[in-house]
Amino acid sequence: MRTPQPAANHHMSPRDIVSEAWRNLTTGTTGAAIWAPCLALIITMLASLDIGAIGQLVTTAHQWNQAGASLLTVTAPGHVDGVLCDALGTLPSIRAAGAIRAHPAEVRAVTTPSSSIPVHAVTTGFVGARAGAQALLPTQTVGADPGIFAGPEVVDRYTLTPGGTLGVTLSGTFTQAHIAGTYVYPADGRQSGLAYAIVAPEPPGPHSAPFDQCWVDAPKSDPNHTATLLRSTVIPSAGPQELPAEVTQVNASLGTELDLNAFNHRPTRLIPIAAGVAAFAVGWWITRRRRLEMASSLHAGMDRASLVTQTAIETGIWAAMACMIAYPLITLSIHTLPAQDIAPLTTRTGLYILQGFTFTLAGALLAASTIKEKHLFNYFKDR
Repeated sequence: MRTPQPAANHHMSPRDIVSEAWRNLTTGTTGAAIWAPCLALIITMLASLDIGAIGQLVTTAHQWNQAGASLLTVTAPGHVDGVLCDALGTLPSIRAAGAIRAHPAEVRAVTTPSSSIPVHAVTTGFVGARAGAQALLPTQTVGADPGIFAGPEVVDRYTLTPGGTLGVTLSGTFTQAHIAGTYVYPADGRQSGLAYAIVAPEPPGPHSAPFDQCWVDAPKSDPNHTATLLRSTVIPSAGPQELPAEVTQVNASLGTELDLNAFNHRPTRLIPIAAGVAAFAVGWWITRRRRLEMASSLHAGMDRASLVTQTAIETGIWAAMACMIAYPLITLSIHTLPAQDIAPLTTRTGLYILQGFTFTLAGALLAASTIKEKHLFNYFKDR
């Protein structure tokens, strides 16, 4: 039997290519109505697993910071240099720093003269009173007027608000104390002593009295390195015996250390690779299913460039449909996270979508490029 000879190749016009691609999409030849949801399901499942795992890490880190677990202190009563302690807050690895010491004055509210309120002197960095400094503890202030900061139990007991006043007797002398602000110190496992207290900012200087403790918030720093920095604020003892300087965690209820490498060690870290391979395989397989149709087009005279371009248009459209289905499904769980963490995870979701689209298209184009007109009869026999 005489073998049919292929027609002479001819280059299709862009209009003809687009028209043919659109015809294939609308008539169901490409299977877009089936494969777009399938691809969307694959992308959604894989991306959601990884995004969910990352979201859990973000939640853990947020809880760690909210509970004050990233706060470390060095205790050396009467031997902490307030200037050096405050200066730690300027280091890149330290979010905030400040020193604190017990104040000897006895403060009593005029409405409850039988009970005293503990008072602590703190450096300006402790409550963020220094220009450009962040507070060690979450604070609420009004304006920049000097004054005292009240703890949560003092606020509740005396119904205080930032900018208001509290009538007190200080060592027997009546005065109206200006409330410069309030601070948050919940009973969540952290060291006690500051919930029912007043702190008074005191700018540290070369002639100021030493403090009892130096506090730092170092959520992304190595604890051993932070401990070394804390000990550097301790004024050496004048005697022959070395002064003990104990470094402790303000809240150890969540563990002693946050795993900063948890992201790189998460169980789902290989899912991005798996998602790329899966998308590529989908594009390759769906295109190879049409190898008889494509080989026939080549046999009828369509040139390969036109065939690949037409495949790119068809695959690009149904892959884009899949991505538009997957994106909102993946982002559903993200919006339950803290506001500051939504943007990075939304960006990562976008990368998954881009990866799914790109690898699907790459698989389809590679498959279209490998389909040979000379294998037409083999494709026909294997159909």
